[in-house]
Amino acid sequence: MRLILLLFLMHLTQWGMSQLKTIPSDTQWLHRSFYPNHHWSAYSYLLFSTGNGQAVCFNPDGKIMFKSEISRNHGHHSVVFTHHQNKVVSKVEESQAPDAGIQWYRSEYYFDDRGIKTGESHDSYDERPGLRVLKIFEPIEK
Repeated sequence: MRLILLLFLMHLTQWGMSQLKTIPSDTQWLHRSFYPNHHWSAYSYLLFSTGNGQAVCFNPDGKIMFKSEISRNHGHHSVVFTHHQNKVVSKVEESQAPDAGIQWYRSEYYFDDRGIKTGESHDSYDERPGLRVLKIFEPIEK
């Protein structure tokens, strides 16, 4: 009798587990990094439902070093993190192309291994006027 009851419970458990449906997450993690003490070093994510998200990195004390909204709507606004050996973010690359047009912006932020900003650089379509110049040549009349 115990054997029959055990087999029935095993069958019931397997049937019950097969009925569970996994609920899809709305979050698409693009980057997740932790310090050895299990605190966040950096993360970035997008929500499937809106196409918007956030990118944040922290110093070892838990203070925010960099924070930005990111998006995949009407162009893009993205962030890429690079880390030192001790998991502190060494470089943040931020890129934007609003409305997927000719406008674009790119910034880089540099941090030392303690999370202190050591430099930054910026580049954009405004700083490169040669890309936006359109020359129309008139035909030469003889």
